[in-house]
Amino acid sequence: MQQDPQGHVLRVDAAPLVDLALSPKELVAGFASQADPIEIVVWQLPSPKALQPASALEGSAWYMLGSHTAVRGRVDVYKHLVAGTVYENRLAWPNDWRVFSENDAHALHLTLGGLARATGDLMLQAMRDQVMLAVIERQSEDGGFRHGEWTALMESHYRLHCSAMHLMMDALDERPDDMRLKSALQAAAAFMSRQAVKLSFGHWFLHDELEHSVDKQKLGPFKWVPSALFGKAESNMLVLNSHLDATIALHRYAQLTGDNQYAELVSSARKAATAVLGLRSADGLYRLVFWFVGLTFLPTSAARRLPAWKRALKRVAWKYIIPVLPDLKARFPRLVMPGGYIDREFTLRTFAHDYHAINLMDLARYLRRFDEPVVRQTLVQGLEFTRQSGILLRWQELAYQRYALGFWAEALYHVCTLFSDSRYRQWLGE
Repeated sequence: MQQDPQGHVLRVDAAPLVDLALSPKELVAGFASQADPIEIVVWQLPSPKALQPASALEGSAWYMLGSHTAVRGRVDVYKHLVAGTVYENRLAWPNDWRVFSENDAHALHLTLGGLARATGDLMLQAMRDQVMLAVIERQSEDGGFRHGEWTALMESHYRLHCSAMHLMMDALDERPDDMRLKSALQAAAAFMSRQAVKLSFGHWFLHDELEHSVDKQKLGPFKWVPSALFGKAESNMLVLNSHLDATIALHRYAQLTGDNQYAELVSSARKAATAVLGLRSADGLYRLVFWFVGLTFLPTSAARRLPAWKRALKRVAWKYIIPVLPDLKARFPRLVMPGGYIDREFTLRTFAHDYHAINLMDLARYLRRFDEPVVRQTLVQGLEFTRQSGILLRWQELAYQRYALGFWAEALYHVCTLFSDSRYRQWLGE
């Protein structure tokens, strides 16, 4: 295993087992590897009964919520749990290093908990506790979690920080007297409360630590449209999903702990979310623009069947129209588009349509706590768009965007518990 000074994992190689000797007093193992160091996971079991054969359920592929990967049983846990902490099990764009990830930690905690309950396997429960302890051990002195996904500054990504909060809240719900857990959660909530900025319509939670200044933002991998929309700083890109998730996390924290010191902040953040979701600027213009853009959501098989003139317009859309969308959104601010597509942010020069699925999941989670008409309407229209636009099949054929299907399923799970409409159960089944 090779790491850089910030702790990013640069390389992991297998170390084949070449020798194994077992006696009543010792276990001797030999490995063939030129790597330095070699990490070996050893479990000391209290009795033979503590080790159960892995069930068929455990061997299934479990989607890692909030991640880009799946996990298959306890062996795969240690593809994430490396050097005493939890990493993504993939090389992250743009630097091709494996980064710290509380998204993956929360997903492991959820998955191992479900498998432990279903099988009664004590080792799975112990591994779940190991994941939780690894997260707490990595917390910074100021209560935050830092990742350095984009830079060597080790900037914090607040979506991942909130996943740490959700993991700790899951655990604290089961063990309310655990003072170490409670203290870590309090520090994490305080840290998150400091990542909101005041805009004209309320407080907005930032996406990451680079958004605090233009100088730091310039060190990241993105370009953006300079804009002071709603009184925001130029470095604030107004990313929707991380704002929703932070609002949910602090509200859940108050419900679980009884600590209501952030109630006004959450109320202000809710006003901001409602205002942004309700924007309907330049409806005719966006309706025309997204007729063109909609052609790019089609799967390849459907796109090939288009008449030549439509294929030409599809090329115009991805080559000329999509690149100027950030300029349009900066001048005519809007995230919820005609037809139901929900964009990720306002001013970054990107177009990440896979985030539509993430937005649906977060809107469903948000609606569970805050039943507001604009949220309900946006969610329902977004679900309909996903089914009718062809984007599901498009995600399926794109290697990097394929993970969006996991968020689509998670969104539908939440929707099925919120609405009685049987269509959503049919969609989830499919």
